[in-house]
Amino acid sequence: MQNSNSTSTQPSPESILKIGMGFWASKVLLTAVQLRLFTILAKERKQSAAQLSTLFQLKCTPRNFFDFLDTLVSFGFLHREGLLNSAQYSNGLDAEIFLDKNKPSYIGGILEMANNRLYKFWGDLEDGLRTGKAQNEMKHGGNDLFAEIYKEPTRLAEFVQAMTGIQMGNFMALAQKFDFSKHKTLTDAGGAGAMLSIMVAKHQPHMTCTSFDLPPVGPIAQANIIQFQLGDRVRTKNGDFFKDELPKADVVVMGNILHDWNEEKKIELMKKARTSHGFSDLRMTSRVTGWPIRRAAPPDNLSTIERSASKGRSLSSRRVSAKRAWAASASASPPGRRQEPVESMGMGGDWFW
Repeated sequence: MQNSNSTSTQPSPESILKIGMGFWASKVLLTAVQLRLFTILAKERKQSAAQLSTLFQLKCTPRNFFDFLDTLVSFGFLHREGLLNSAQYSNGLDAEIFLDKNKPSYIGGILEMANNRLYKFWGDLEDGLRTGKAQNEMKHGGNDLFAEIYKEPTRLAEFVQAMTGIQMGNFMALAQKFDFSKHKTLTDAGGAGAMLSIMVAKHQPHMTCTSFDLPPVGPIAQANIIQFQLGDRVRTKNGDFFKDELPKADVVVMGNILHDWNEEKKIELMKKARTSHGFSDLRMTSRVTGWPIRRAAPPDNLSTIERSASKGRSLSSRRVSAKRAWAASASASPPGRRQEPVESMGMGGDWFW
């Protein structure tokens, strides 16, 4: 592979080593997030290595901790003034905005989950390839990943916080950019912590929203609703979107839902969203690409469905799968219903109707 820093055609091991040893850098950042280093520095502004070491009750040598902090400096996550014992550390801009747990822009929840759950699962990737068996919570029994996650309250809270943090920017963009003027109600199917419903209600005072998810998630969502003082317009409803009807609403949202399921389940959920409540005005957009879906035609850019309809299949076969899902759901539409493209959102997730 050509060295990215040179126009030379000579082979270079640079990319190989960067990727092969990439877990070093990853674990440094994950550990810093787990220690809440950036949250502390957001409050205290500047701290020495000795002050931070005492705060964290670390037993490593000063040299060990200097190396740890200076690695974060080299990544741009920290700034440093001075050297060694006289050095003062503070947050870099990105860390200050996105890794301070006290800010609504915090995205570290997904990194906390990566550290506590996903890191060790990826350590078993070879076993997964060789055996074909799941290497997550189902490795030692159980057939339903979400049932395994949901039965442990601490793990569930971490999972919900991770999903919320990584999507908060999308939630805010949807709440502010989508034209809700013709609608009064919204259902978020698989609403987790209810933050999408909360953002819509916050930015659209005429909207009433329902966050629909399994019963164990309810208390987490209720706590968020209370925190934002939106209990008059945001509610939770317990249920299983495969077994129960979705709460009636003008707009149905599914964020990071469809990619979890096979083609049959995708079609089932799409039919349920399209037909359960007799929509008079149907709007669809990809929250991955932000591209509008063309009127009355199977789209070429069903990115979420394409990439996840069937692992291991070629891109062309996944496009066929995506169009089948579209055709199957479209065939279930009530006669005379009108399809209109929605403005581009530039989102990341699944679909909303």
